Amino acid sequence: MPRLLIVDDSVSVRKALERILAPHKLEVFTAESAEAALQVLHDHEPHLIIADVVMPGMDGFELTQVLKADAKHKHIPVILISGIVNQSVHEQAKEVGAIDVIKKPFNPTDLLPKIQKILNQSQARHNTQAQPSAAPISLKPSKDPSFAALERQVEPFLSTEDIESVMLVTAQGDCLLNLGREIEDPATFAGYFKFFTSAASVLGDKLNANNLTSVLLEYHDKVLLMQRVNPEVSVVLSLRDMTVLSVARFLLNKQLPAITKALYAEANT
Repeated sequence: MPRLLIVDDSVSVRKALERILAPHKLEVFTAESAEAALQVLHDHEPHLIIADVVMPGMDGFELTQVLKADAKHKHIPVILISGIVNQSVHEQAKEVGAIDVIKKPFNPTDLLPKIQKILNQSQARHNTQAQPSAAPISLKPSKDPSFAALERQVEPFLSTEDIESVMLVTAQGDCLLNLGREIEDPATFAGYFKFFTSAASVLGDKLNANNLTSVLLEYHDKVLLMQRVNPEVSVVLSLRDMTVLSVARFLLNKQLPAITKALYAEANT
């Protein structure tokens, strides 16, 4: 039976959706907040999430960002619901990865076909992924000549021991490459990196500052430096401390053209 999670701080909205969905052989779970929804996900993974945009604490946009940044949950489709649906809301929903936005109060004749279509697509993807593949496709840097060329272009970052690791991550939240000190769970790291850079881009929009190019995160005993190679791929360096920052920036400026060329070659093989 398809499982559906409703996230809304309004009891009346949750009950209304439950009444609409109950006759349609759907197992419905509810949560009164985004934070509560994340707890529900530990025990019951849904095939679809319907979440309100405006909620106390984490809102629907932020919840969607968190889910899409998590390798375990990023495949779950999210429909957002809102009392106000305009171009700005649609753009924000698309930016965070929501599949649709529905205006409240909702009409069952409009809502149910959308839900059924998304559930059918979700289950079809699940069934396809569950089938064994005769020839699985994966990136294997050691055997792919073009990927080996990409490795060669990022290796100079490890010429100094103060740069501990280098990663290439995509705008979709995938880890292409991780050299140097192994980062625990690179896939999840890349997913959260997508969430962070997406949030940073939104902040830039609020400041009328477009085209995020780099991000610097300074912790007590670690520094992370991100530099965009192109809109789809970024380099992320893990630095021992701030003293190596100038060296890291010099290497980025020096290697970015070669990395760009190697990425282009890899994409066209």
